[in-house]
Amino acid sequence: MKQRNGSSLPTSLFLAGFIFCTTATRGVEDVQTGASGSAGSDGQSVTATAVSADPNNSATATGGQGGLANAGTGNATATGTGSNVGNAAMFVLVGTGGGNGVNGGNAVAMGTANGTTGNASAQVSARGGNVEFGIPSGGLVGTADATATTTGGKAFASASANGRSGTAAATANSSGGLVTHVAAHGVAPVKGEGTTGVEATVNQTAKSRNDSFGNVWSFATGLPTGSDVANFTASAPNVAAAINTAGGDEVLGVVAMGAVYNPTLDGLLDEATAAFSVDLSQLTQLRSLKVGLLGAFALNNVVDQVHFTLSREGSDVLIDVTFTDGATAVAYFTDHVLDFGTINTGVTGDLDLAFTMEVATPANSGGLGFDLLFGNFGPAVAIPEPSTVGLVLLAGLLAVRLRRGRD
Repeated sequence: MKQRNGSSLPTSLFLAGFIFCTTATRGVEDVQTGASGSAGSDGQSVTATAVSADPNNSATATGGQGGLANAGTGNATATGTGSNVGNAAMFVLVGTGGGNGVNGGNAVAMGTANGTTGNASAQVSARGGNVEFGIPSGGLVGTADATATTTGGKAFASASANGRSGTAAATANSSGGLVTHVAAHGVAPVKGEGTTGVEATVNQTAKSRNDSFGNVWSFATGLPTGSDVANFTASAPNVAAAINTAGGDEVLGVVAMGAVYNPTLDGLLDEATAAFSVDLSQLTQLRSLKVGLLGAFALNNVVDQVHFTLSREGSDVLIDVTFTDGATAVAYFTDHVLDFGTINTGVTGDLDLAFTMEVATPANSGGLGFDLLFGNFGPAVAIPEPSTVGLVLLAGLLAVRLRRGRD
């Protein structure tokens, strides 16, 4: 293990044609690099771990490169974990390279960052070997999986993978106040290269559909700020008119998600999900569950398919729509409000909502991005009071029981 102490250092991660740069104050880094394999054999699998009260500590793991061979493969695996108990970001970067033989080699990378009171960031890349022989005929399988979890802070996760097949998957989790859990998840299929970026946060600045990241993105914000709500609804007058914050309406969440084409994919589905759990007992008054569709874009007005769903309590499907052209999809996601009745209908415990999008595009163009908000809107729901007839019947039953008791 090597340890490095440093100050503010820029860190760059090459992801599907983008350079994603962060500047994080580095503490102690656990840097692990696996040994290369012999001809045709696997590289060394390694694990790096950073667990400390210093939130700037980080873990970097690079799996050993698979051995050179004119035939056969060399695989590589790397994992990294990090945890913090402070208020700054935990940075975890995991990289791995596969074999360099003609058939390439598998590459697997997994990274996890956990923050208890601050932010958490996990950024992972897996690059299959032999990419110089061409994409997507390079590394056999590239699989990257990133997870970031925090409480009361911002969780960000990104994954990039390269290979003939595989997935780039990222998950972010956060919570705070009456939003007991908010999660963002994205999966990009790999046939050449795929990139996913997700963020989950509560009561912090919300990202919009224009903050696209790689091939698939999902940004979920619980309890957005008033300024964010104003910005999101500025170009959606119908949604703005449905929200009366002065009258007690509460915006509980904002979602932005999307997917754009990958030059080496044609018709494979990108997937993004945003999920929320809301403690309804903390609401001042029960109103209606309403979803405001704010706006959308269709890249070059092209999509092969868009499938969008909203489920409540896991099995109650409130929305299930499919579009096969960009213009129709954009029209649906632009400035209108959906009303699903009293917010606690069919709910046991927390209100659980899951927004899911699947997008397929041609290989050379296309994509879709949109944003929405949801909340507790409209007139307060009156708590039913006992009817007069019911009270009379109850009084009669009590009188009969008292009479029997005397006998």
